[in-house]
Amino acid sequence: MSLVLEFVQQYIPYGFRKTPSGWLSGNCPMCIHNGQSRPDTRGRGGFFFDVDKFQYNCFNCGYKTGWSAGRHITVRLQKLLEVLGADIADIQRLKLQLATEQDVFQEFEYKTAEEEPIKFNWPEIELPKVSYAMWDWLRQLNFGYNDSENEYQDEIEYSDVVTFIKNRGFSVNDKRLYWCNNNTFQLRKRLFIPYVYKGGHRVPPILEFIRMVSEVHHVKPIIAVISRDKNIIELQQERVRGKITLNDAHRAIDEISNGYPDLHIHFLSYESLHLWRKHYLKSLNDEMEFPIAWWDDKNIDKILKPMELL
Repeated sequence: MSLVLEFVQQYIPYGFRKTPSGWLSGNCPMCIHNGQSRPDTRGRGGFFFDVDKFQYNCFNCGYKTGWSAGRHITVRLQKLLEVLGADIADIQRLKLQLATEQDVFQEFEYKTAEEEPIKFNWPEIELPKVSYAMWDWLRQLNFGYNDSENEYQDEIEYSDVVTFIKNRGFSVNDKRLYWCNNNTFQLRKRLFIPYVYKGGHRVPPILEFIRMVSEVHHVKPIIAVISRDKNIIELQQERVRGKITLNDAHRAIDEISNGYPDLHIHFLSYESLHLWRKHYLKSLNDEMEFPIAWWDDKNIDKILKPMELL
């Protein structure tokens, strides 16, 4: 039996009875949460379980939800479980287990169709001229203020960066990693981990990726765009690329919308993450229907602290 079916069944209220048609019927717990002035007393709510799916329906307030193999826990199902008494932390753990279970299922069940090789034509983007390779030890160990380049190398800050790199699973000798601590270009305490393809710096092929996972693997992707303040984005783009490239981002989003109109694009705020923390993560969890451990303050602090150092 599925993890989801087992989880739901343990929270079915006492008093629900099985009918000849196979439904488990009882007083609906959702009526007063769904616009009704009084609780259900006529046994209008019902669960129906099958091998790998179930549905819930109330013939009084009209509340409907359910689940079937391959689907996520929806907002409506989560609301039902919470009203039935399920702990929010247990629901989130179920979501994470379900995501893992679905990944394994997809890996072994989906058959990759034959396709023509994808031809990449990605533009190369240069790193800032004031960035230096982490493996250039002689340069990095020359701590102190460098007046000619308006930068300051601090051994404590550098140690924090090295710790962060190791925590991310990289080696400090990885030649793809660059460090920058320049005041003029507002690149204080920045670590660059470039996206590379066959040794060069590239922009990921978003449309090709969407096509592959949706048409070949039959998985509906979740599209999210990380956003920052417009002035900050333009300043960084002009500094790093020598020009503002927001139009390229707008064009890419338009291409996604036109090519895949059924895909909802979510916009994630870097500032909101730092400002509202778990409350913002919970809103993403509910909106995207994607499991996020938003209640885990300890790990949120652990993740955000290295980002604040950089």
